[in-house]
Amino acid sequence: EVIPIGKGRIIRRPGGVNGETSGNRRGRERKDRIAILSFGTRLHEALVAANEVEEMDSSLGVTVADARFMKPLDVDLVRELVDDN
Repeated sequence: EVIPIGKGRIIRRPGGVNGETSGNRRGRERKDRIAILSFGTRLHEALVAANEVEEMDSSLGVTVADARFMKPLDVDLVRELVDDN
């Protein structure tokens, strides 16, 4: 999959569900929501952290997004994370 520079994507939704950047997932809403925004080469660590957080506390739902680059920042992706989490 080719992703243009300046565009990120949601990699993981709460519960370990793979996600895409379209559509609101509030139907699976949990008590508390956390968003992790990964830049550069830290995606693997972000996914591990998300799994560990949900295993430690089942009331938390973690979304992981891969922004890939800091510049240009994918403002739409950041807004989606804020709205959904």
